[in-house]
Amino acid sequence: MNGIKQLFKGVVIGVVILLAVIGLLNISGKNNNKVLNDINNANHSGNSYNNTSAQNDIKTPSINIKQSSKNSTKQASDNNTDNDNSSIEATDTSSEDTATATFKPEIIEQPVSYGTLKLAARLTDNGNAQNVDFIIFDENNKRVANSNDSSTASFRLKTGQYKAIAQYANPDNNNKQTLTLDITIEKDKAVNQVFSIKPAISTGILQVSAVSGNNNQATKTDFIIQDQQGKRV
Repeated sequence: MNGIKQLFKGVVIGVVILLAVIGLLNISGKNNNKVLNDINNANHSGNSYNNTSAQNDIKTPSINIKQSSKNSTKQASDNNTDNDNSSIEATDTSSEDTATATFKPEIIEQPVSYGTLKLAARLTDNGNAQNVDFIIFDENNKRVANSNDSSTASFRLKTGQYKAIAQYANPDNNNKQTLTLDITIEKDKAVNQVFSIKPAISTGILQVSAVSGNNNQATKTDFIIQDQQGKRV
């Protein structure tokens, strides 16, 4: 009986131990599964984190790229602005050159040609020289030359149309008399013109009377005076 009891105790103890071992193995398996799950979760979390980090890393360069794009756009805008300014400056420079070319044209001077005018003043009755004042006016009625109180004068003038005037005092009444000639001056040619001046009129007193031939008594009559050409004066 004691042997059976001892055997039964041993069996019970063995079963208990077996159950304890099985329980430990189950617990260990659960722990292992938990550990594996934890590891898997950790790996999944890690992958998620890594993916999230990678996405964040990708997004960050994307943000940087956008900022760089903005900066590039701003720089491009600045460059475009600079280019526009350069274009404006170039346009302004072109306008200045055009204004310079417009308000400063090249002036080509034409060669000037000259001729000579020789004047003289003489009396009509005997051809003697008579002093006068010579005055020259151009086609715009501007005085260009003169010579005072002389019987002859010579002028070097540009080619063109002129008026030559001789002024002198009338001896009879001392009034100013004027004679005018139209003159054309040609290149390297001399023009000779003579002003004809009427002489002063000499006056005297002529006394005439009519008398009768019989008694030398004064008688009334008509007197007629004629010059040498028979012209009544």
